[in-house]
Amino acid sequence: MLILLLAVLFPLPVSATIIVNGTFETGDLTGWTQTGETFATAACLAGTDFYGRPCTAHSGQFALAYGPPNPGAFFQVLTTQPGHTYRLDFYLRNDNYGQGAANSLSVLWDGVTVLALANDPDHDYQEFFIGGLLATTAATTLQFDVVNVPGAFFIDDLDVLPNPEPGSWLLLASGIVLIATRFIKLN
Repeated sequence: MLILLLAVLFPLPVSATIIVNGTFETGDLTGWTQTGETFATAACLAGTDFYGRPCTAHSGQFALAYGPPNPGAFFQVLTTQPGHTYRLDFYLRNDNYGQGAANSLSVLWDGVTVLALANDPDHDYQEFFIGGLLATTAATTLQFDVVNVPGAFFIDDLDVLPNPEPGSWLLLASGIVLIATRFIKLN
């Protein structure tokens, strides 16, 4: 009962993603910029054909299908607060089209590689979570560098969220302890 009362009175803050079109539900690459090889790149509709393989989405109807045979990248410049940390969460599926793995995918946060995959085997959607990403300027670039021969990576549900400040959690915990102490004394 006490937990329910506290949850209603003091809900945890909900942060909104700072990424544009991280679910690709616009059906296109709105919000994203491509460089290098752009062949075999699309926001694909789940259940349709993408170069001979089925497109699937982790959630919703669309996902980004990205399978350039030569180096390509897609990126977004995010509005961030200098000195604050962020966390990146996304889902990745890989389909090597029945061939051996000859691919690479790197995730860069403001030019620094925070995830690097090479020769990634076939797999269904897997969640990748990268925390503690420090913003040093008000405009931070999130970039994915990709090569996938002859297959494709499918990416969906990209989120970039600010990490809550430790002081906020301490203040919330103190308030909960104070209310719980009062509640116990009254009963």
